[in-house]
Amino acid sequence: PCAALPELAAAVLDPDELGYRGFDGGRGLDAWFGALGPAPTHLTRLRRLPAGVLSGRLQVSAPLAARLAQLDALGLYVRPFDPARGGQRFIFHSAELAAALTAALRESLPRRLQAGFVAVNPVFRCNRFEPGDPPFAPHVDSPYYDRSRHHVSKHTLLIYLSAGDGDGGAALRFVDGPTIPSIAAMTAFVFPQQLAHEGRPYLAGRKLFLRTELIYADPRLEHTSGVAELFAR
Repeated sequence: PCAALPELAAAVLDPDELGYRGFDGGRGLDAWFGALGPAPTHLTRLRRLPAGVLSGRLQVSAPLAARLAQLDALGLYVRPFDPARGGQRFIFHSAELAAALTAALRESLPRRLQAGFVAVNPVFRCNRFEPGDPPFAPHVDSPYYDRSRHHVSKHTLLIYLSAGDGDGGAALRFVDGPTIPSIAAMTAFVFPQQLAHEGRPYLAGRKLFLRTELIYADPRLEHTSGVAELFAR
């Protein structure tokens, strides 16, 4: 840029091309997961719960399981900007992990959810709650959106890395849907993103889970500037 400020960098962005993004602590962990090499991953047959919620157990290779367990020790957590979230989280990117989960879901998703399914989003949120932390208030998950490719996320994927019983009898509760009182380690949930839900810390022990989403190709998808403007506000 100039001799006086060699470290200065500038980026020019077109606001029309900006979609919803989280800026609180995104980290690239592609090499960290990619160093594992092939990581066989399998999702047991998904059990159908009320309100379109699916649940199954994730089976991964020993090296990948160890990597997932080490996420908590990386020291990358930050407090979310929104206090209604509770706990702490950090955002990371891993194409390797997303590819393994995509392959597992292609084998396990019911046929009605296979149509248009492209991949698991490689952007993950790693969440941590300690006993006594405020709950994650009822909310719906904001969809991922790529106008140029007509890609949009339609289902959330949650993967619980630790087991426990929920404070107040609800480790995970879906508004107008099922209440999950306790969760086993490596349990996965898939559910529509318009389904409101809330999470509570465990009664004992640390609650750890990953969140990402299932991306679909939808040629009917259109950009509506009025809706985008309202969402931005």
